[in-house]
Amino acid sequence: MLPATISAIVPDIRLCRVDIEALVRDWFGDLGSENLRRPARDFSTLAGIRDWLAPGELETVQGFKALKRQVEWLAGRLAVKALVSACLDASLSPVDITVAHEPRGAPFLPLFPGRCLSITHSGRWAAAAVSLDSALAIGIDIERLSVPGTQGFLDLVFSTREQAALDRSDPLALARGWTLKEAYLKYIRRGFHRSLHQVELIEDKLLDGGRPAPVQWTVARTGPDYLLAVVFGPRPSKAVERS
Repeated sequence: MLPATISAIVPDIRLCRVDIEALVRDWFGDLGSENLRRPARDFSTLAGIRDWLAPGELETVQGFKALKRQVEWLAGRLAVKALVSACLDASLSPVDITVAHEPRGAPFLPLFPGRCLSITHSGRWAAAAVSLDSALAIGIDIERLSVPGTQGFLDLVFSTREQAALDRSDPLALARGWTLKEAYLKYIRRGFHRSLHQVELIEDKLLDGGRPAPVQWTVARTGPDYLLAVVFGPRPSKAVERS
């Protein structure tokens, strides 16, 4: 059984979280997730894997050079398949539920192009979220709470005026800001093609280019050591996606 949990974030968004540690125990009883930094394994011989993955997906998994990358990618895809089956069409085989990518890398569901999809993974957790409302866009991100408080990290993630207001000794505040920014960049379908400094969290308001972003968000703990951020709102205009 897939170690996954499906929940409603808001009425029109469903989220699936996959416990990577539990998944690894099911696959390789002798290997904990803390020991994933090893060479890639042959997943084609894993019992039941062809019931979940399309041939092209299995080829992708086999192409990764590191076990950690294989497991993270697989956990994210399994979260998508469980989510679509539970929330969009229970008659579909997991093999038929695949993910494609826009030119800038944002994922989408070829079978449900009108439904917004977002995927994330970090350490122990992988997650996927889907919108049940075609007018609603979403972006999600998971990060560890133990983010570095170094000046180099602060300069990379936060603008000058954000840093002036940040309590850099508070790892929760640092992780919250970082996770929300990453989720917002996924919401606008840009990912790392947009500077983190363009997105600011000032006095608990999310700004894009200095202007309030027309979004809502939620941030919650995922286990004791991780934060999950979900940003959602109307689908961004093409101008915002290209900016």
